[in-house]
Amino acid sequence: MSNAGEAIAKWREKVQSDPMRFIEMCRELRCVPNIWALHEWGNWLTPVFSKSSRARRYDTAFYICCLPKKPVTEDDQKEVTMFKWWTPQEAIEEYLKKTWIPPPQFYNLSRLCNFPYIEELQRFALGRSLEGCERWMPVTVHAKDGMVHTLPGDELYPDNPDVTGQTQGMYTTDRTMEEVRDGERLHRNITLDGVPRLFITVPPKYKHVHPFIVELEPKSHL
Repeated sequence: MSNAGEAIAKWREKVQSDPMRFIEMCRELRCVPNIWALHEWGNWLTPVFSKSSRARRYDTAFYICCLPKKPVTEDDQKEVTMFKWWTPQEAIEEYLKKTWIPPPQFYNLSRLCNFPYIEELQRFALGRSLEGCERWMPVTVHAKDGMVHTLPGDELYPDNPDVTGQTQGMYTTDRTMEEVRDGERLHRNITLDGVPRLFITVPPKYKHVHPFIVELEPKSHL
């Protein structure tokens, strides 16, 4: 392990046990986190699966940071056990092969596919972040033969979803999975033949971009 890697490993353990030591780390290493390079990109809240579910939920903010070169990276064999650098398109293709990616990451990776060059992404993210964003909580709607994951703006999305999970019941539609592919106001994720597909007709808000819709091949069952 390099000297930089040893320092990262040492301070990661200290900060994980006591977050207040982050300032101490900055003083010792004579560094300041460049928070001005972070551009707000999105905010997702883990959906409520059922009133009885005790699954841990997260209110996650997504930021864009464009770097001139790859930073030093060391795993901790706890939360992070390995790392690999991919383009957004490569990450999506890997997801279809074997690596599961949560829906928010799949949605945002698809957004990043709009920008083939990092300079374009940096210019867009800098200007767009000034607009802010809203928090999204996906809501699952049960169709006759499957489930539809809806997002704000979709015609099946409830008017006042319960973000606390205290009173939310099951949302249903009498339509089939084939039928819910069509509609006037679509903002939904549907898995067909083992492949997630985004159906979006509503305009983006806060000067954002829609995911770049890539035609994906069905997963092989061989």
